[in-house]
Amino acid sequence: MKQITYYFMNFIKKIDGLYCLLIIYLFFSLSTVLLWSYKGEKKVTGDEPHYLIMANGIYKYKTLEQTKPYREEFRTRDVYEFGLAPWDAEPSGDNAHSVMENNGLFNIHNIGLPILVGLPFVFGGILGAKIFLIIFSSLIVLIAWKISGIYSSNKRNRILAVAASTIALPFIPASNQVFPDIIAGIAALTGLYWFLTIKYNRPAAIEFLFIAAIVFMPWLQIKFAATCALIVCSLVLKIYIETKNFKKISLIIFSMAASLLLLAFYNNHAFGKISGPYSDGALELSKTSLMVLLGLFLDQNHGFVLANPVNFIGVIAIGWMFKSNRIFALLWGGVFLSLLVPNSLHPNWYGGLSFSGRFAWAASVVFTIPTIFGLLKIANQKNNLFLLLTSLGVILQFYFFILYALISVDTYNKSADVWIGNYSIFHFPFDLWMPALYNSRWAFEYLPNIGFSLFFVFLLISGFFHFNKKVFYLFLIFVFSCGILESSKDKKLVFYPKEMPHETGRVNGSGRLAEEGYDLSGFIHYGPPLLIRNGSYEVTLSYKSSADDSDEVGRFDVYSQKSHSIINQEVMNGTQGVEKKLTMKFRVDQAGKDFIEFRTNWNGSSRVEILEITFSY
Repeated sequence: MKQITYYFMNFIKKIDGLYCLLIIYLFFSLSTVLLWSYKGEKKVTGDEPHYLIMANGIYKYKTLEQTKPYREEFRTRDVYEFGLAPWDAEPSGDNAHSVMENNGLFNIHNIGLPILVGLPFVFGGILGAKIFLIIFSSLIVLIAWKISGIYSSNKRNRILAVAASTIALPFIPASNQVFPDIIAGIAALTGLYWFLTIKYNRPAAIEFLFIAAIVFMPWLQIKFAATCALIVCSLVLKIYIETKNFKKISLIIFSMAASLLLLAFYNNHAFGKISGPYSDGALELSKTSLMVLLGLFLDQNHGFVLANPVNFIGVIAIGWMFKSNRIFALLWGGVFLSLLVPNSLHPNWYGGLSFSGRFAWAASVVFTIPTIFGLLKIANQKNNLFLLLTSLGVILQFYFFILYALISVDTYNKSADVWIGNYSIFHFPFDLWMPALYNSRWAFEYLPNIGFSLFFVFLLISGFFHFNKKVFYLFLIFVFSCGILESSKDKKLVFYPKEMPHETGRVNGSGRLAEEGYDLSGFIHYGPPLLIRNGSYEVTLSYKSSADDSDEVGRFDVYSQKSHSIINQEVMNGTQGVEKKLTMKFRVDQAGKDFIEFRTNWNGSSRVEILEITFSY
C-alpha cells in the first residue's frame, strides 16, 4: 500500500495540476449529462424550457419579444416534449412565463442566461447548450486552482484540495442544468479572486473579462445586483487605496453604470418599470424562511455542506481566514450571504421544480475559498489528516457519482409533505440520522436538525477562537445521540380514507362508508400511492362492520404498482359494529422504485366504515 501511495504521489508531481483537474472535472460532468441523455432522463423541466425558448427568440428571431419563439415551441415541442400549451395556443402570460405590456410579450425570467446559451442551443440543441454550460462551469476549477496558489506552493496539496472541493456535489450534476446560479457563482468567485490579486500585472483584455463577468450578474437575475454592487465597491476602494489607478477605477464604474442603465432600459421597455417584472411578496420572512436558510447549509438534500462534507473544513476555516486577512474575509462573508440569504426568503422554497440544492449553488461556488484555505492550512500542519480528509472526500463523491449518474436517483426537489423515509437522495440508510429541513411544522423539533445545527455553530465559532478537541468530541457524541434517538422512535404515517382515491362509498367524517343495498361493491379506498424503499413494514387498518365476526366483508391488501400484483392481503371479517384493527406485515424489495397502495376491496355485504390506515416503519 505504501508503494502504491508513493508512486501515485510521484505521478501527481509530474503532471500539470490544472490540466489534470480540468480533465477529471469535464470527464465526470460530461459523462453525467451523456448518460442521462442516453437514458432519456433528467430532461429540461421547470424554468429551463423558458430560458431556452428565450434563447431561440434572441438568436433565431432576433427579438426579445416572446410571441414568435413560444408559438414555434407550442407547435414543435422541440424543447419541452410534453408541451407547454396546446399546439394551436397563442402565447400569453398564462402559458409563457411572460407579461403582456404595451410593447408585446416579454418573459419574466432575466435575459442574461439566454444570451449566453443562445448560440450553443441554436446550433447544438438542448445537449449543445448543456455541454456549453459544463465547459463554462469548469471555470470553477480554474479559478479555485488560481486561488489555491495564493495559499500554498505545494502542487500536490493544491491538486488534492481543489479536487476535493470542486470535483464534487453540487457542481458535477448541476453543471449541465439550464439555470443562472452556477454562472453567477463563477462571476462572484472571479470578483473575489481579482480582489485578492489586485496588484498582479495582467493584460487589459483579462481585466476587461473580469469586469464584464462581474457587471453581467444583474442580467442573470436581479437579485445578484447586490452581490455585484458589493464586489464593485470593494474593488474600487481597494484599487484607490493601493494603486490609485484612476483609469481602472473609471473603467469599472463606467462598465457597472452602463450595464445597469442597459438593463433598466430593457426592463422599462418590456415591463414598464426599470425594476423589472417583480412585485411585492417576492421575499418572505417567516418560520419557513428560517428553516430554508438552515437547510441551504445543512439539509441532507439541499445543504451544500452535506453535499460535500469536506465543506465542514470550510466552516471552521472562515475564522482562520478572518485572522489571516480580515478585510477579504469580511468581503467574502458579504458576498456569500448576499448569494444565499435572498434565496432563503424566496417563497418558491428551495427553487421549485429543479434539482435539490439549486438555491445554494451560487453560494457553494464561493464557499470553495474557505474550504481550500482550510484544507491547505491543515496540510501544512497535519499532512496525514489532510490526506485522510481529501481522500475520504474524493471517495464519497465517487459514490455519489454512481448514484446520480449511473443509478440515476431522483435528484429533484421533494414536496414538503413527502414521507421522510422517501426524502433522502444520497444518504440512505443513514437518512434518519441526517438533517431534514423541508417541513417547518416539525423541522425545529427534529433531533438531527438540532444536533447538526449546534455542531455547525461550534465549528464556526471554533475558527475564530481556540479549537477544543474535547468539546469537539462531545459534539460528535451529541450529534450521534440525536441520530440514535430519532431513528429509534416509533414512526408512523396515518392516511385518512376521505383523502384517498376510491371506487365506491362516500365520505364519513375523516373516513369512508359503504352500505349494502346503497353502494356497489368495489374499492372503498386505494392509494395514496406511496414510494418506499426495500425493507419490512407494517400497516394497520382501522374499520367497523355491522356483520358478524364470522362473516367476510372484504379484503385489505398492499398492492405493487410496479409488478401490478398484491404483495400481501388479509381477510376482513365483520366486527358487530365495534372498531377493529387489522394489522399486516409486508416486505418490499423494489428499492426506491416501487409505489405501493393500501386498498380495501369491499364485497358489497353489510355496512363497512373505514376509519384510518396507519403505516409503520
